[in-house]
Amino acid sequence: MSDAKSKNVIQMRTPQAAAKAARMSERKWSRAVMDVKGFCLFPSLLLHAQARLKMTPTHLAVVLHLIDYWWDARRRWARASA
Repeated sequence: MSDAKSKNVIQMRTPQAAAKAARMSERKWSRAVMDVKGFCLFPSLLLHAQARLKMTPTHLAVVLHLIDYWWDARRRWARASA
């Protein structure tokens, strides 16, 4: 990959790093907060790549709301397979 192309690529975390981040969130916020309805995790990539994705603050807010609704697997319409 050329240098111009590689600088636009954000390296993805390994599954082990993602699991560690989830444990860190639990330590930071506590299990009680993690279990409360309305708490969801979202990819930091959205914040870091917002400008490159040409997302306005409104776009980002809408995406975060959709992630929050999708996060709750009990919602029938929110499942990835639905």
